[in-house]
Amino acid sequence: MTSTTTSAKVPPQGGKPSAGKTPITKKQILILSGAAGAIAVIVACWFIWQKTRTQMPRMDAPTPVLVRYILTEDFEKQPFDMQVQFMKQLDGRNEKDKKEIDKAYAEGRINETEYRAALQMAWFGKHLARVDKYSGQGGQQKQAYLDELILKKLKEDDEERRNPKPPKEGDISGNPSAAEEKARIDKWPPDARERWYQFEKEYKARKKKIEEARAKTRPAK
Repeated sequence: MTSTTTSAKVPPQGGKPSAGKTPITKKQILILSGAAGAIAVIVACWFIWQKTRTQMPRMDAPTPVLVRYILTEDFEKQPFDMQVQFMKQLDGRNEKDKKEIDKAYAEGRINETEYRAALQMAWFGKHLARVDKYSGQGGQQKQAYLDELILKKLKEDDEERRNPKPPKEGDISGNPSAAEEKARIDKWPPDARERWYQFEKEYKARKKKIEEARAKTRPAK
């Protein structure tokens, strides 16, 4: 019986491991663990920031949510067109048949500071809508639109003189002061400021003419 030999080599016991299987050292494990920990911290901070940072609400959000947002720095950083959307939205929320801002204040869902700020933004929204409509019309249409606004205001003023409403204690006006109006408008783009002041100029000039014409036809006392 002949013996057979094999060319297979049996790895020596206790010998060095073969190339390509270098074990990870403790130092490397510490480095990897530290990197993983740092990534976990960054991810956690990102989620916390996302949860706590001021986020722009949807236009159909509850009125108190919109009111509080317009007082944030995030709102002030928004483009002018986006700010206008919030102004016009608040104006629409406080129309005569809704009065959502007034109700929110009366029910204690917004405080006095928030209430006054909301009324001011609604005021700007109303007038910006008028400026936009005026700017988008032709010569005769512009005058007709101004006449419509002015005659309506004069009628309201006449009614107020005939039947003055008793002053309400603690009544808060939504009309900004001249300084507040200028401070807000100064932040707008140049073309928006120009449209605003042009409308204001034309409105005052037309109102003066209408009042002078009414004075001539008014019967003597």
